[in-house]
Amino acid sequence: MTDETPLKRNLQRVMRQRKLSQRGLARLAGLNEGAVKSILAGRSQHPRHDTLQALAKAVGWDMQELISDLPPTPRGGDGIPSASIPEVDVRGGMEGGGGLLPYEITDQDDDMIADSVTGRWSMPDDFLRSELRMAQRAGRIIQIVGDSMAPTLSPGDRVILNLADRWPAPPGIFALWDGFGVVCKRLEFVPHSDPPTMRVLSDNRNHPPYDRVAGDVRVIGRVVGMIRRF
Repeated sequence: MTDETPLKRNLQRVMRQRKLSQRGLARLAGLNEGAVKSILAGRSQHPRHDTLQALAKAVGWDMQELISDLPPTPRGGDGIPSASIPEVDVRGGMEGGGGLLPYEITDQDDDMIADSVTGRWSMPDDFLRSELRMAQRAGRIIQIVGDSMAPTLSPGDRVILNLADRWPAPPGIFALWDGFGVVCKRLEFVPHSDPPTMRVLSDNRNHPPYDRVAGDVRVIGRVVGMIRRF
């Protein structure tokens, strides 16, 4: 019987990535060093459930991933689970045009034209789920062009979109298709409007607000984060 187990291989991988010794891993997990040594030596192939939980928590992995041969969740070099968010070639324009929408933006990667993806950004999975409250598959990143949302958003900024959140309640900043291109604007409902109407606002006072019937506004997703170079 081979002493190579998925658990052993996965632990060794994380230890290499994070430059952890057996003693260091044991300390992180709150375990006896002998228990870790037995697993890595292949002598303990079926550790107790609480031991597995402690190891998984220490290295930031899901316990089922740790003991399986399934491809793990993408992780950074420190072993922390990460998510890959595509940046797509649509311009978050502020000046009426703002570029073209080369494909129907959905939350399915299969719907994206390969040439429209200009890169991928790796982000901690916990940050997406806990802070941005979104799933990886609903994330897209676009670049801002134009000044209508200045000073909040400036040309060259990138924004993170949650494609699963397209309803401006509560109000917020959204990416939307204005008939000419993708623009980022503040959206809010006009109180007591019939039919329901959205108010489209810019932070730059040189760009006046305007109202649109809600059904005529093609909302792509809520802006939940920003990436800016200082």
